[in-house]
Amino acid sequence: MVVQKFGGTSVADPAAIRRLIEIVRAARARDGRGPAVVVSAMSGVTDLLLGIASAAGSGSGTTDALAKIQQLRERHLAAVHELAAATDHDALTTDKRRLL
Repeated sequence: MVVQKFGGTSVADPAAIRRLIEIVRAARARDGRGPAVVVSAMSGVTDLLLGIASAAGSGSGTTDALAKIQQLRERHLAAVHELAAATDHDALTTDKRRLL
């Protein structure tokens, strides 16, 4: 079994994610099964999450934490809209709207 792990710049933005998808498709075409794929957070997301936690923990940083959460939400929704078929947008974003 082949395992492919992608993180950092390979999931930085929708263009990078498209390249990742093509790499996985090519691997699948070679053996018909494809690899097991592990994908970490998009580039910068971990730092943003740490910033949210720090702002929220400071007590007076609630406004900053909420702004960072909105930034995170918008970034992921933009990626969904760029990567997914328009007919799938509602199904893919319904849970995100509740969570973020």
